[in-house]
Amino acid sequence: LVFRPDTDFIFTTSIEHAFANKWDAGAIVLKQDSLNWVKFCFERDYTGANRVVSVVTKDISDDCNSVDIKSNKVYFKIAKAANVITLYYSEDNKSWLLVRHFQFNTTKPLQLGLLAQSPTGDSCKVVFRNITYQNKKIKDPYTGE
Repeated sequence: LVFRPDTDFIFTTSIEHAFANKWDAGAIVLKQDSLNWVKFCFERDYTGANRVVSVVTKDISDDCNSVDIKSNKVYFKIAKAANVITLYYSEDNKSWLLVRHFQFNTTKPLQLGLLAQSPTGDSCKVVFRNITYQNKKIKDPYTGE
């Protein structure tokens, strides 16, 4: 499920699921094309942990496995200001922690949206709630506001 975002935006959602299989995930996705995209996942990793994971692909993918979340729900925020993308997570939808901050230069319009994946299982049920979208430029990348 994707749409064309504004040049600057802040997008948040909660992601919740049961994590039945390795690599099951709910994610925010931002993509230009099949070789230039960002996937910000709440994913069951290879150790069985429910992990915050980001994948940035600029011809080649660069994965970053981050914090282990003990519950099956987390809040994610992605902010875009010109060509800079910033990723955050929160366990309470109030205190946001910076996960990744990087340049993402594009030559074509972007698509922003939500994704569910179960590459090693038959299926997974992911619930996205508390979805907000703001057409505004982030002022402070450390606080997410």
